[in-house]
Amino acid sequence: MSADDDAGLLDIHEAARFLRVSEVSIRRYTNSGELPCLRVGGRRQRRFRRVDLERFLGMMPGNAAAAEVPAPGPAPAPLSASAPQPQPQWKMVPRGPARGSLTLEGLEIAYGSHLCQLYESERGRIQMALPFLADGLAEGDACFLVASEPSRAQLMAALDEARGGLAEDISCGRLRLLERATSGTEMLDRLERAFSAALSDGYRGLRLLGDMAWFLDVGMDSDELMDFELRYDRLIGHSYPVVSLCLYDARRFSGVELLHTLKCHSDTFSLPLNRFLLR
Repeated sequence: MSADDDAGLLDIHEAARFLRVSEVSIRRYTNSGELPCLRVGGRRQRRFRRVDLERFLGMMPGNAAAAEVPAPGPAPAPLSASAPQPQPQWKMVPRGPARGSLTLEGLEIAYGSHLCQLYESERGRIQMALPFLADGLAEGDACFLVASEPSRAQLMAALDEARGGLAEDISCGRLRLLERATSGTEMLDRLERAFSAALSDGYRGLRLLGDMAWFLDVGMDSDELMDFELRYDRLIGHSYPVVSLCLYDARRFSGVELLHTLKCHSDTFSLPLNRFLLR
C-alpha cells in the first residue's frame, strides 16, 4: 500500500481517541478480530477506516450513544493509488452515562465524574469512602476497590461493620476487588476490562474507589501516577457511567505532587472543594 492509499485512514492513536479507549484496547480488539484494520508499511502498522470504527462503536458494551451513530452507507470503494480516500472528517461520539447522577453526603455527582479526595489521617481516609461504597452497593451500582493491603483492610472492615453481608456482595459481583498492576498502562487495561464486564452483567452505574498510594507501594513514582491519572481522565473516566473517587494520603505526597493531583481531577472543582479536603 502506498502513502497515498494510507492518507484517508486513522492510525491507532486516532482510533483510540475516536472510540475513547486506550491503545492497548485497540490492539486487543484487532488481535481478536473484533475490530477490522489494515496493515501498512514494512512495520505492518495498524490503520482504520472510519466506517469500521463507527460500526464497532455501536456494538461496544455500555454505549448509550450507539443509537446516535447513523447506519453506514454503501461500502467504500477499494483503496488504490489512483483514487486515494479523503481525509476523515470525524468527531468523537461519547458513550454517555447510562444513569444521570448519584447523591453522596448531600452532593449530587454526575456519572462520568473523576474526583479526588485528599486526607491526612486514617479517619479521613474512610470519611467519604465509606458512604461512597456503602451507598453504591445499596443502590445497585457495581463498586470497584483498588488499594494497598492496609488501606483495603481498613476500608473493608469499616464497610462490613456499616453494611454487613460483605462476603455476599463480593461473591455476587456487587463489590469487585481489583488487583494492583505493575504499570499505569496495565492498570488502564484492567479497569476498562472490569467496567465492560460489569456493564455486560447488567449494571447501569459503576463506582470506582482507588487509594492511590498503591502506586508508590508497587515501586512506581508520582510521575507515573500522574501520567496514569491524565490518561484515565482522557480515555476512560468520562466514557463510562462511572463515578471515580481517587484518595490521596497527604502524608505520603509532597505539596507539588498534590497540586498536580488536583489538576488531574478538574471535575472536583465543580463541587465544594472543602468537602474533599479531609483531616
